[in-house]
Amino acid sequence: MTRTIAIVAMAALLSACSVTRPPTQVAAAVPAAWYAPPLPHQGSSQNLAQWWARFDDPVLTDWIERAQIQSASIASARAQVFAARANRIAAASGAGPQAALVAGASRGRSTNLQAPATSLNAGAQMSWELDLWGAADASVGRAQAQQEAASAGWHEAR
Repeated sequence: MTRTIAIVAMAALLSACSVTRPPTQVAAAVPAAWYAPPLPHQGSSQNLAQWWARFDDPVLTDWIERAQIQSASIASARAQVFAARANRIAAASGAGPQAALVAGASRGRSTNLQAPATSLNAGAQMSWELDLWGAADASVGRAQAQQEAASAGWHEAR
């Protein structure tokens, strides 16, 4: 019975190594040159909403309004880029070894007849989580994709 459990546990552990990641680069057709025609709404968000309202699609106009709320200006889009960059850095730092210094102090007395006592303590804590199934790597990849999406939104706002 013990041998069977050990074989099943080893097979489960080794099967985690067979998980493959999605490709990092996806082929995409890129035009040779970019041409931006003049804007039909002259850069005004109100004119933009009126222009899209001509198609009589309430879902589309709702999406446009949400996009304007999310990245109404270059400053808000830039702030989203910085937030996404901070999330990526936090995700990457969580994937590596961790170290922390801990210190504490307390002072008090157990009864009124005793003199106050002081207690001081200090310590160090170190840890490193083994990433057997690639969750930390996937978290870093997700944060990187969010940063790239925020950068694209910033360029779109510009």
